[in-house]
Amino acid sequence: MGYFKKMVQGLSQKTKETDPERSAHSRQEAPLAYWEEYSYMSALLTEDDVLTALTEDIFANIEALEGIELKHRNLPGADGPGQALVSYQGLDFAVGFFPGDFSRDGLIRWQVQYFSEREKEEILKAGWVLTVFMKFAGDPQKAYHLQLKLVYAMAPAMIALFDESAERLLNRRWVELAAASRVLPSPDSLYTVQAVSDETEVWLHTHGLCRCGLHELEILGSNRDEYRTHGSLITNYACSLLDREKAGEVDDDHEEGGNKEVLEIGRFCDGESILVSSRKWTEGLRYYPETILGGLDDRRESHNSKTNIIFLYGSEEDRKEDRLRRPSEFTEKIENNPIFFVSNEETERMSSLARERFPYVVKMLREKQEERQDIVILLKLGLETVDSEGKPDQENREHIWFEALSMEGDCFRARLTQEPYNIPNLHEGDEGVYSLESVSDWRIHTEDHSIAPETAYLLDL
Repeated sequence: MGYFKKMVQGLSQKTKETDPERSAHSRQEAPLAYWEEYSYMSALLTEDDVLTALTEDIFANIEALEGIELKHRNLPGADGPGQALVSYQGLDFAVGFFPGDFSRDGLIRWQVQYFSEREKEEILKAGWVLTVFMKFAGDPQKAYHLQLKLVYAMAPAMIALFDESAERLLNRRWVELAAASRVLPSPDSLYTVQAVSDETEVWLHTHGLCRCGLHELEILGSNRDEYRTHGSLITNYACSLLDREKAGEVDDDHEEGGNKEVLEIGRFCDGESILVSSRKWTEGLRYYPETILGGLDDRRESHNSKTNIIFLYGSEEDRKEDRLRRPSEFTEKIENNPIFFVSNEETERMSSLARERFPYVVKMLREKQEERQDIVILLKLGLETVDSEGKPDQENREHIWFEALSMEGDCFRARLTQEPYNIPNLHEGDEGVYSLESVSDWRIHTEDHSIAPETAYLLDL
């Protein structure tokens, strides 16, 4: 198996991160590691490019960034890393940076975005990194966006970017688009969900949430048939926690025994609430057999600091009595298309990104009209509904999917692919001409990829 194939294989084998200071020989929470307390990103570079990145030009690039004020600077030296004190949206951030050798030893553990064969070859030839680290403050999404802007400005010739705190390898073009965007990256850009397996079990856990001021999340007792379903539960719970952290509503210094907070993150198809809570791993392990994958023996060298195990309540009565239940008891209900809540802020963020990157849709739609029949373009449009009195309702728009057919000036013709609920004069199969203002999401399906606004970089490779 080639090295890059090993990097992207579905379920990794169990690996251990050796760090004597974090070794846990009992059921105790270990201190945070450096990549958990701070956000660490490393730009892969050639030797010539890393030397270029260690000149005063690096500070000129930072000063050229819109909305960022550089208050203090110094290059790396014998006495320590380089430093840049920057002000961004009312907050000051102390940013450190230093060059180093690039080691491929840990790549197999990391999640990766898509890379072309040429990009893979360049990554495997890289010999240097410029590491940029900072502590998040305020809104984690804004801090993450700031770090992407800084690292791309400091190392524009990067081959790829390691987000060490989230254990993810990012495509250079994705970083470029995200850094240039006026729209924040998605909440799930800030962390990854990893799956560790043995012959029968899968242990799911996140990387990247600690740097956001939260705890990492885990699900134990999953298996190869269920882990993707359970992964969706972690993702939606994590995004809910990030929403609350942004609003200053999360107190993560939870009491002994773990986080007692309960979040309603959606509804099952039977109408029951999806009530999720978590417990510190030191407490949560008591609900599982000692031999479970992710048990005490698997935490002697890692996954033993600020990380919580997820549980659910089956009802309000369970919640009142604090009867915690394992996610595996809810697998069938999670598979049966539950509704997960999305904040108004996140809905607007997704809509803004879809509109900002709509030129990709225009380009592909014209290609489809001219020569390519393998392209299918779907657009989600937010349209005015009708209220219970039969009056137009601008506030409560219905977001429904259309197939894009052609461009008509600055607008586009599209065919409805589903029956609306609250738009009585519009039906599946109807065609109409719509403007960019109504677009809230899109998908471009080609022979090779399914592309969303978040993954538009794929169309540039």
